[in-house]
Amino acid sequence: MKIDFLHGILAGKHAAVESLGTPVANPFPPEERRPFILPPGSVIAEIKRASPSQGDIDPDLDPASLARKYEEGGAAAISVLTEELSFKGSLADLDAARAAVKLPVLRKDFVIDARQIDETAGRADALLLIARLLPPDKLARFITQCRRNAIEPVVEIFGEDDLKTLSAAAALLKRTGHDREYLVCGINNRDLRTFEVDLENSCRFAARLPAGCTPVAFSGVHSAQDAAVLRKAGISRALVGTAVVKNPGLLPQIAAALAE
Repeated sequence: MKIDFLHGILAGKHAAVESLGTPVANPFPPEERRPFILPPGSVIAEIKRASPSQGDIDPDLDPASLARKYEEGGAAAISVLTEELSFKGSLADLDAARAAVKLPVLRKDFVIDARQIDETAGRADALLLIARLLPPDKLARFITQCRRNAIEPVVEIFGEDDLKTLSAAAALLKRTGHDREYLVCGINNRDLRTFEVDLENSCRFAARLPAGCTPVAFSGVHSAQDAAVLRKAGISRALVGTAVVKNPGLLPQIAAALAE
């Protein structure tokens, strides 16, 4: 029987959210905001200490030092995993990374409660919203709440059901006048339940996203060759985690392959 990693992660997340309290949203002032814009060839380089499937990747990493290496290597943005139990991340990692660089920073976590959006305001420029975790109406509300707090929502999908959720949320936003022309959509090549990876998954869904969505391949990119597979399928942006944690020097090669 395969381990259901997502079930375990969510059990811990629900417990953490129950003890969260009521954070007060405090968005960055206009002069401190960093637009989360991803031109072709963009790599979002991830700061990740561990994962449920791999165990420790680099539990002692210095998020500020690694963020600076990513910036020097040409990353367009930085992602910071803040989930504590399975990925050993924290909001302190997020704060340290953003303070060290001038790049926009994405908070990557398992968002199931509006209070997590409020605690992100004034700390990150973008926030991951996983479609698998949210019904369409809640996803639409969370997208709107992010934007109200000057946070760029980044919506992640994996399969057909997620695509339907995203499309329904997009329709709700349009109907209520809260839609925008630009929405970053991550297509995860990793199944969060099994943690199995299929690089072709993002290639299958990129052209099927709702109008206005900018596709970004999540997971499974370990080399320029992997990036070239994505580029051939019309995907010119990727989030890269483990590979660049272990070797930040890969960043320029991957970015170049995405841009070709």
